[in-house]
Amino acid sequence: MKTNTDITVYNRTTIDRENVYVRATVEGVFWEDSEAINRLQSGLENADKATVFVSFGAGFSKEMVEPKEFVKDPENTMTFAPGDLVVKGIVEDEITSEKDLKIKYDYVRQIVSADKNDFGSKKMQHYELGLR
Repeated sequence: MKTNTDITVYNRTTIDRENVYVRATVEGVFWEDSEAINRLQSGLENADKATVFVSFGAGFSKEMVEPKEFVKDPENTMTFAPGDLVVKGIVEDEITSEKDLKIKYDYVRQIVSADKNDFGSKKMQHYELGLR
């Protein structure tokens, strides 16, 4: 798969009854971005979206697991789940909210869909993330 960037993923989870974001990175993904604005009667609304393709063979900084497995060991694993945040590029920030990232970076998106395409040969297998 052709790649054009790396990403930083912030998985949202609860540790000691507190909502936190746990950071992980993926090297070698394909990011396709679309910036737009919707016109509504109540005003303008941001309609930015992106699609990110992540090969199963990409450079994951942590073990990749399913969302239900992630909650058992969030410090040593990562996942792709709706509600998690993705930043284009590798960033080192530790955050408490999405706002922390949006102030500092242009390409911050939230996962709205995460498809695991595990059919075909190893070279075809990938994740497809829908971001807003």
